[in-house]
Amino acid sequence: MLMISLSIQVLPNLLPNLSKLSHKSFLLRTLVLNTIFWAWKLFLRSMVSFSVNRIRDLLEQTCMDESKIVHTPLSTTEALVLNDNSHAADATEYRHVTGALLYLSLARPYISYAVNKLSRFIHSPLSLHWAATKRVLRYLMRTM
Repeated sequence: MLMISLSIQVLPNLLPNLSKLSHKSFLLRTLVLNTIFWAWKLFLRSMVSFSVNRIRDLLEQTCMDESKIVHTPLSTTEALVLNDNSHAADATEYRHVTGALLYLSLARPYISYAVNKLSRFIHSPLSLHWAATKRVLRYLMRTM
């Protein structure tokens, strides 16, 4: 992890100088670029494995680890509205799961639109919003 943080911190200062190196230092330039590449690849791999564990924990906390999968994170037929005739959902659990989904959207950017839509109703979630949140969880179960 130290290698990753060092290469990310050194990268902006190092890249402009790499083009100025002569042909004699081609080996050094290749070594530096390979180090940066592998450090970045290691970082991405650790993010993916962390997100899989976090998804698994989130599914267990919400008792959805045995539910059916879906192929899209949001329904295309139902719109999320602020006021509906449905009853209120548990706001604490909704906030917890939506916050965890916001964090997961860093490693899984394809859910960021759905999580953005869900986070708009964090102040007063309804059962419609909670059902949409569970749909995102079922979609994430497909991607594990």
